Amino acid sequence: MNVNVADDDVVVVVVVVVCRHRAGEALRQLQVWLGRHEGETAHFPVEVRFARGDDILLSPCYRQDSCYINIIAYRPYGREPQRERYWAAYEAIMRENGGRPHWAKVGQEPVPTL
Repeated sequence: MNVNVADDDVVVVVVVVVCRHRAGEALRQLQVWLGRHEGETAHFPVEVRFARGDDILLSPCYRQDSCYINIIAYRPYGREPQRERYWAAYEAIMRENGGRPHWAKVGQEPVPTL
């Protein structure tokens, strides 16, 4: 699938990695949250991909087989969408499931938790 995004439609992505065996539960919790909060929407299907654990110290997959669970927000026509509640809920759910934020992506995690 190709997704074309115009220059003024800036894309913002939040990336968190959970241990592979927690991925299903984290996704179920995110789905439940979205279902309970009318008006909150995911801008694009949640991106899910798997990666083997590695020995790279700064890697979110350090010493664990992992699942990347990414959320995406578009800024149509350069306008900032409402996303704060959804993103805060996403980050809380990922944190509850042992999520590791990607240190080079957008997010609300304070530096000491990274």
